[in-house]
Amino acid sequence: MSKRHNHIGQWPVWREEALALIQDRAEKAQREKKPMRKPALGGQKRRTWEPREDGSTLVEVFMWEGDSEAAWREAQAYGCADTLWLVLAKRREKEHPEDAVPIYQQEVEELLRYADNARYGEAVKALRKVGRLMVRMGKRDKFRSYLAEVRTKNRRRPNLMKLMDKTRWP
Repeated sequence: MSKRHNHIGQWPVWREEALALIQDRAEKAQREKKPMRKPALGGQKRRTWEPREDGSTLVEVFMWEGDSEAAWREAQAYGCADTLWLVLAKRREKEHPEDAVPIYQQEVEELLRYADNARYGEAVKALRKVGRLMVRMGKRDKFRSYLAEVRTKNRRRPNLMKLMDKTRWP
């Protein structure tokens, strides 16, 4: 029997070993309290082949397998890349809007960290998404308060204020 035939039917075992290894790395990083959202290599951009020191790899694996609940659990436990949080929010907004709203609110904050007209447009799109979800959850008044807070915090950004004034809010 060839070596290749010895591995037939071994996927479940190898999968579990791989997941355990990835989870061990995420747990170790969490124990060592390494920052989860900062680039690796002392501020340099992380190379794509370097393993992330959070739950990103686990989240990606479970999303690829179509297990959104497991992906959500791992993201909650170990954190993950911002782009993965947004994918998770998109997947959860229909059934679990209460999970998606804080992620989109964080995205609004990130987009408004810098004065940039292109980011303002993206922030307004994210704000509208927050509004639609909060209205669906019966929290229109809370959304209005949140929107007023965003306006107050960014009142010295005339281009953003103009864009917000032109926007039709839920």
